[in-house]
Amino acid sequence: MKRQLQIEGKNSITFEVIRYITFYYFSVAIFLTLSQVALDYFQIKKNIELQIQELKASVSESLTNSLWEFNEIQTQAIIDGIAKIPTITHVSVLNPDNTVIYSAGQTKEKSVVEPSNMFFDPEAVFVFKKDLKKNLPPQGQNLIGKLRIYSGNQVIYEQLSGIVFPIIVNSILKTIFLWTILIVFFNNKLKAPLDQFVKSLSEINPKNPTTVDLEISKDILEFARIQNTFNDLIEQLTNYKEVLEAIVENKTELLKEKSEEAVELIDKLKNAQSQLIKQEKLSSLGILSAGIAHELKNPLNLSKNTTVMIRDLLNEKRDVDPEF
Repeated sequence: MKRQLQIEGKNSITFEVIRYITFYYFSVAIFLTLSQVALDYFQIKKNIELQIQELKASVSESLTNSLWEFNEIQTQAIIDGIAKIPTITHVSVLNPDNTVIYSAGQTKEKSVVEPSNMFFDPEAVFVFKKDLKKNLPPQGQNLIGKLRIYSGNQVIYEQLSGIVFPIIVNSILKTIFLWTILIVFFNNKLKAPLDQFVKSLSEINPKNPTTVDLEISKDILEFARIQNTFNDLIEQLTNYKEVLEAIVENKTELLKEKSEEAVELIDKLKNAQSQLIKQEKLSSLGILSAGIAHELKNPLNLSKNTTVMIRDLLNEKRDVDPEF
């Protein structure tokens, strides 16, 4: 039961592989998306700079002439036309002493930065400067005004929003498609073959293990290697089993011989014990007989001695008295 609980607590290989690939895929996708957004950001910013540079070159002469001629209507019209361009947030014309005389659009002066600097702040504004000079012979060029054209990250982000959304949708669709392919692939090419392999292993008789021949090993190199390795292990175990059986049989014969020797030795010990008991009995009987003989010998000696004394007395009496 404990082993079953441990198995149930594990995740399937399909889930683990999909989770692993998904994690790294999303990491790479996020990195690539951010890289693409950064590249698009700089590309859009570069395009805006080129567009404004071309715009400055195209309107600087006409704007200079309208300022020189004090044609306020034409100047304001030029400024308003520039300000209506989607990539431009504000346009202003300044006197040589930096006093604003014409402007269109809106900007935040505190967020103004140079166009060469990069800020990802949505409120950041880039300013493009152009001095308006009039060629007056013989004095040469004379500064009559300054053109300031503003753009910023807000314009860039508006263009990026139309690019980032398709990228995100594309990544999501690719992820779903990848998940589908991975699930189908791992279920057909990995999970199902592994289940078949485990089933085949579970049907092996542990008392008489045999090699396996799986269909999956014909198509997948790794499973073929696993099968070959497993079959080699089974063959080695079979050889070890035969060797162990031979050793056990040999040891059994030796034990049988030792057992017979032990039985013979026990019989000898029993015989020796019987002999010792008999000898002990005979020895005790001899001691008893010696004791009885000693006890009988003393009265007999006394009787013998008494008889001899009586005989001697009678012989002496006869010598004295022949009639006795």
